[in-house]
Amino acid sequence: MLSDFKSLAVADASGERVKMALLSSGAVVAEISRDKMAMEIFAESLSELCGGELGKVEAFALCIGPGSMLSTRVGSCILSTTSALTNAELFSWDCMQTAAFALYKGFAGSLNASEKEEFKILAPSRKGFVNVLDFKGGEVALQEEVEIESAQDCGELAFLLDQRSKVDDSLQGIKRLDLTAKAAAMTLLSEPLLARKCKAVPEPKSLSNREYVKWKAQARI
Repeated sequence: MLSDFKSLAVADASGERVKMALLSSGAVVAEISRDKMAMEIFAESLSELCGGELGKVEAFALCIGPGSMLSTRVGSCILSTTSALTNAELFSWDCMQTAAFALYKGFAGSLNASEKEEFKILAPSRKGFVNVLDFKGGEVALQEEVEIESAQDCGELAFLLDQRSKVDDSLQGIKRLDLTAKAAAMTLLSEPLLARKCKAVPEPKSLSNREYVKWKAQARI
């Protein structure tokens, strides 16, 4: 688990921004956020975060979505290569699940006791669809992709992951949640099962198998 490593880096490229945090002995010692996501920006940010000493990082943890498949794939290629060259361990994590626990644990905003009992995390998906996570009683109850029309009346407390600046009009009224790299890192340390050790190059996560198969057929990297 991530807590076994003294030095580790957490990275998220699932949205329009690059977000990274460097931890030492369980504390965040550096954090970077870039407004645009591109291969060179991700690589430069990683090098800057680690002070150009990537070999000293014992483990990397990459967000695999749900989110932008291309951006996540770029991050996966860079971190997979880096970890292989430096003999570091590589982990993957889900941004929606981590965001839910970050709220529940108080690392991303604060909820009162009753609000913690049940809320939803939403994340942008393909046109006409949205990813939805139901969090109840301190655990993930359901996570799926649904048509936007069925998610318009959330009923319960809901938060929209701030992955895209432009979203469907029906999602505009939902409070946005910016999961910072620091909040994600502290949540991953407090909930070890959220980060999974990678046995192969991590693939972008999609809650729609049809969309994932379509993307794989079109991908060129």
